[in-house]
Amino acid sequence: MPGAVPQGLVSREMMSMIDGVKTTRNTLLPTSGVGPWTALGNNKIIFSVPSFRNSFIDPKRSYLRFDFKLNSAASRVFRSSVAPFRRMTIRDSRGSILEDIDQYNHWVKVKDVLKTEAELKSELATTRNNMVMGANAEFSSAVPVVHQLQSGLVGPEQSFYIPVNQMMTAGGFALQVELTLADDVQVCYSTDSTDATYEITNCAWEMELLELSDELMRDVSTELRKGKKVTIPYKSVRSHIDQLATGSQFNLKIHESAHNIDNVYNIIRAGAPQSQTSVSSKLPGQDPMTYYGGSQAIDATSNVAAASWHLQKYSYKVGSQFYPNAPVELPGNKAVALQNAISTLDLKEPFMSTPFSVPNGFGVNFEVRDFVLVNSFKATRDPNLQNGLNLSASAAPLELALEFNGSASGKECVSFVEQQNHLHIAGDGSSSIIKG
Repeated sequence: MPGAVPQGLVSREMMSMIDGVKTTRNTLLPTSGVGPWTALGNNKIIFSVPSFRNSFIDPKRSYLRFDFKLNSAASRVFRSSVAPFRRMTIRDSRGSILEDIDQYNHWVKVKDVLKTEAELKSELATTRNNMVMGANAEFSSAVPVVHQLQSGLVGPEQSFYIPVNQMMTAGGFALQVELTLADDVQVCYSTDSTDATYEITNCAWEMELLELSDELMRDVSTELRKGKKVTIPYKSVRSHIDQLATGSQFNLKIHESAHNIDNVYNIIRAGAPQSQTSVSSKLPGQDPMTYYGGSQAIDATSNVAAASWHLQKYSYKVGSQFYPNAPVELPGNKAVALQNAISTLDLKEPFMSTPFSVPNGFGVNFEVRDFVLVNSFKATRDPNLQNGLNLSASAAPLELALEFNGSASGKECVSFVEQQNHLHIAGDGSSSIIKG
C-alpha cells in the first residue's frame, strides 16, 4: 500500500564533522581612530576586514559592541534601540558598493517593531531598547551596548559563511564596513535648556571565524581555479525619501532598478527635528522615531486620542498593475494594513500590534506611533526562489499613492526597498553583484 511512515519513526546517527575545521574569535578594531566618535566630530566608524588566512566570517555569531554616553543626566534617548547610525555602507576592496542603507537608524527601528515584545525584552540588556522599558534610561555614564548589524550580507539574517580569505585585498582589506553617526537631534533630547549630545567609545566588531586547515583550503582553492565561483545570496536595502508637500493626496514615484524586489516598507515621519531642549515628557510629536498614519495619537496631556489626520487609502502600482489588486481602503482603524504586514512577512505577534495604554486611554502601538506599511512583491513565499518584482527591465517607477483625511504637510515618507542580490567571488578574488 503506497504511503509514508511518520518522520519520527526513522532516526539516523549524526554525522561527525570533517577534521580540519575550527572556530576562532577576533576583535576587530576600527581603522578610523580610537574615538570618541561624535555627531559633530569624528563621525565615521570604519572597519576594514582583512583576508583572514583560511577563514570565513560567521555573521550569525558576530556583533558590534560599543560604549554609549550622553552629555548629562538631563539627556535622554528617543524611543528606539541604541543604534545611532544614519548610514551603513559595505564595500569590497575595489570600492564596489555591496550594501548602502541610508536612514539606517530608522531601518533598525522598523526591524524592531516587527519583532515580538518578548524578543525586545530579552534583548534589553544588550540593545538598551527603551521601547519596552517602563522608565527613561539615563546614560550620563558610559553604558555598554551590543548591536547586530542589520545587514543582509554580514548580519544575523545571513545563513552562509562569508569567505573573506578568497576575496581580493587590493585596498588592504577584503571588506569595509562604514558607519556614519546620526545627528544629535535624531538620537537624543534634553529635559533642561542644554542641548543633548552623545558619544561612542570602545567600539569593536566581535567577529567569529570558521577556519579551515591548509588541506581543506587547498581543495576549495582547486575548485575555484577551475573557473567556479563562490556565490553568496543576500538581501540589500535602499532607502528613498519623499517630502509630503501641502495637501492630503500624494502620488510618490520610487525609481529603483532592482532585479528582484521582495518587500517594500514605508514610514511617515516628521521632517528633520530642530534643537530638542526642555522636553518635559517624551511625546510622539517631539520624537523623530514616531511613525504617523494611524488613527490614534498621544495628546499634550499624554492621553490617547483620535489622530487629527490619518491614512485612509493607499496602493502600490507599476504601470497599470496594482499591488495588491486594488487600493486598500482604511476609513477608520488600520487593522487591514496591520494584517497585511503580518501576513506578508509571516509575523508572529509583532510588537507593533501590542496594546498601548495610559491612565486615561488605550490603543495599539501600530495606530499610535509605530505605523509601518508593508507590501510583498514575491509571487510565492518560498525563500529559495527569485520571484520578486523586476524593475530593471522597465523604465516604469514603483508608484505609491497615499490619501489622508487631512493635511500631512511637513511630513516625509521614507521607503525601504528590500531586494535579493548575490555576491559572486571568482577564483582570482574579484567580487561582483553582477553575474558574469
